[in-house]
Order: sequence, then structure tokens, then C-alpha cells
Amino acid sequence: MKKLILIFVLILISQTSCSSDDDNIIIEITDPTISSEPIIGTWQVTKITINGMEESLDCNSESITFINNGNTISKGKYKDIDETCNSYEAMSKWEKVDESNYKINAIIDDVIQPDIFVEFKVNFTENNTKASFIFFIESGSPDGETEEQILETIKK
Repeated sequence: MKKLILIFVLILISQTSCSSDDDNIIIEITDPTISSEPIIGTWQVTKITINGMEESLDCNSESITFINNGNTISKGKYKDIDETCNSYEAMSKWEKVDESNYKINAIIDDVIQPDIFVEFKVNFTENNTKASFIFFIESGSPDGETEEQILETIKK
């Protein structure tokens, strides 16, 4: 009988010692690979337009991966002056400027330029599964012309 009373007392104490504050415990688990930022992910280039003229994708394939930690990985192929198809892979940093504008480190001769950023605008469509990346790049000509490059992409 003493054991039964002891069990009853223990049950009664455990029921009354819990306060209602314990019912509202929230545990937040953060996964660094998940982001609400629509640019995060891998984008496959489907069309390249430079100054209004469409470029061939024969050797100009490219994918750009924007990672949640502010890094990018660009992979692709391009034709050099000799019309030779070359592969490349480069990493750089990106950051958001405002709602639809971003900037990314320039890469010159496969070297990240930490102090040179290229700003670009992104127009997201189709529930953020397609995007147009619009770059304005100085052409390097003496007259200081700017070249507009538009990369039409689809999210992989």
C-alpha cells in the first residue's frame, strides 16, 4: 500500500510541477543549405545575348552556382581567339545589393579580383525557376563603351 501511495504522490508532483511555460518551447534548426534567397542554386545558361545579338551556345555553355555562404562556382566552356573551345571553373564571391540587384567579384584570367565587383540585375520568372542575369561590363575600349550581356538561365 505504501508503494501505491508513493507512486500516486510522484505522479501528482510531476503533474503539478510542470508549468504552462514549458508548453511553448520552440526549437529552431537551421540548415545552411536552405535559403529563401531565390538566387541560391545552380543556374544553367540557355541563351547569351551581347548588345542585342544572340551568341552561339556551341562552345559557350555555362552554369553558375550561388551558394548560401556568399560563394559562387562558375563552370563552362568558351571559344578563344583561335576558335578553340576551352573549359573553365572559377570561384568568386557574391552579395545582394537590393531586391533584384547583386554584385559578384570580377574574374580576370582565372584570378578573382577581390576589389573589383561587377553589378548585375536578376529578373526572376516562373516561380523563381527561370532568371535573366543582366550585366553591364566595360568593354575595355578607349572610348569607355559598356557592353550589355544578358544570360537567360533555368534553375537546375
